[in-house]
Amino acid sequence: MVTLNIVSLSIVLFLCLYGTLTRFYKDNLFQWVGFIFITLGCTKEILELWHAIGGSRTTTTLAFGCALYAIGTAWKVYKRNRK
Repeated sequence: MVTLNIVSLSIVLFLCLYGTLTRFYKDNLFQWVGFIFITLGCTKEILELWHAIGGSRTTTTLAFGCALYAIGTAWKVYKRNRK
């Protein structure tokens, strides 16, 4: 369960950081600040999970859901900018 948490949070972390730093995703100030906070939160959770043994099922579900949402959003932005 810890591995799934770390992988899911790493995906969210990478895609939020990429969304913040790229010109392809046209975001406003609130989205940009939100991406930064999500990136910081994911980093904190990954470091805590790395040093802890276990994790709750709620955390796993939320991390996996956020990862799927981030992948879906990145795919949509990619398809939109490919044209």
